[in-house]
Amino acid sequence: MALVFVCATCNGFRVTSGRMNGASFGKGVVARVVLALVLVGALVVASFYGLSWYSSLCVRTASINFEGPIIWAATQLGAGQNIYPASAHTAQPWITILYPPLYMLLGALGSLFAGISYVPLRLVSALSTVVAAVFMYKTMRMQACSLAVSLAATAFYFSFGCVLYESAECRPDMLSVAFGVLAMHALVAVLRKRGENSLTWRDMVAPAVLVTISCMAKQQGVVYLLAMVLTLAAGRRIKAAACLGGIWLAGTSSLFFVTEVISGGFMANLTLLSSVRSRTDVLINNLASVGLDWFKVFFALGLAPVGILLNKQPTADERLPLILFFLSSVILSYSMGIPASNVQHLLPALLGLCWWLGLTLRKLPSFLCVVALAFVAVNVKPVYMEQMAYMQMEPRARQDIAKLQSLGLEGKFVLTDDVYINLLTKSKPVFVDCATFINSWKDTGKGFAELNAKIAERQYAAIVISESDVRDGGDKKFRPQTVIRAIKKSYVQKDL
Repeated sequence: MALVFVCATCNGFRVTSGRMNGASFGKGVVARVVLALVLVGALVVASFYGLSWYSSLCVRTASINFEGPIIWAATQLGAGQNIYPASAHTAQPWITILYPPLYMLLGALGSLFAGISYVPLRLVSALSTVVAAVFMYKTMRMQACSLAVSLAATAFYFSFGCVLYESAECRPDMLSVAFGVLAMHALVAVLRKRGENSLTWRDMVAPAVLVTISCMAKQQGVVYLLAMVLTLAAGRRIKAAACLGGIWLAGTSSLFFVTEVISGGFMANLTLLSSVRSRTDVLINNLASVGLDWFKVFFALGLAPVGILLNKQPTADERLPLILFFLSSVILSYSMGIPASNVQHLLPALLGLCWWLGLTLRKLPSFLCVVALAFVAVNVKPVYMEQMAYMQMEPRARQDIAKLQSLGLEGKFVLTDDVYINLLTKSKPVFVDCATFINSWKDTGKGFAELNAKIAERQYAAIVISESDVRDGGDKKFRPQTVIRAIKKSYVQKDL
């Protein structure tokens, strides 16, 4: 016997049958199977992060990816010191911090309790990743994406290696991404709530404040602002776009001005690489480092036009991810060609692409969510192998530091790629962010003569360089051969 439910409505009574036919039953089963498989894929991605965060917290001595300048800045701020000295670009010690101070300030608070350690800063990156994942998911749910689609698109983005590695490193990228996602979530919420109604300046306060914080973590946060402003302008909400841009400009310029007044060299640090040209070979090398993740990029790019055809009349908030993808691809492809840059410049573009993938998948057969997460399989072996390699670095790193500490280097100048070694040995740094200076000097032709002269005069108590530099006689991507020859001529090699 079929059940009958009687539902009261404002117009009387509506009668609906409770009988479930075979087709709807089949669809229900398929939906549950798809959701189960998506959950499995999401759990695999979550396991990547669990392992990555565990290894990053275990590896407390070894630098994963030139994290020294950030921890140096956090330690200096914790001690009340200036991290943006105006004269440090032209005389030893050569010091530069290329980022705004927010991330380092958070690390400075942690250093008050943990001392000189990577842990507080890596925890900030990990927590920022969680916030970004939660609000990316919530934004797509707000845009009528199903549970399976929202989970699949979110897990798809966070399965990219460049996102995974940034989440466990002492770098400001994930903090910037988190507040960028929060800003766009706030804008989407306002647009969904207001519909076709006009927006007021008060509606723009939350997105503007959040994207300002994103820019105070890293300058690339400006792409989230530009994407939101263009989204509003494309929807003929010019006043709202102007309000959003105006509030951001007032907030960011005020914070930058205060930081410049306090430090005396903040803007000089941010613009240090402005004269360095973007190079095609650097861009190609950075894009090549995406590796197997290109399969995921091609999959998402292949479905992007389908999403455009299916969303012929997208709402304003649905344009946002596509605008973010195209805008950040153009802007950040230039910055990714600057020497000393790397693949993390792709994070905003990949975010927009994966978000658009979610909006596309909601209009396609649900099994494509499973297909999307099947690409996660390309990451399993590389991720686990690399994390195991990181954990094996720690015992060797501890031994090396102990040997260096036994040399009595305290208070003396020590030339090294990683300023964290200077912190642990209590020696004076020659460089803070060595890679930036080396690459800048290669482009301008300045600096190497003075460095080589100091090496020839044996002004450094010790020089700590990588084994590959010694073996290869100078990496063309980093320290030039003239410097290596000067080191070999004036110093005796001793393996740690």
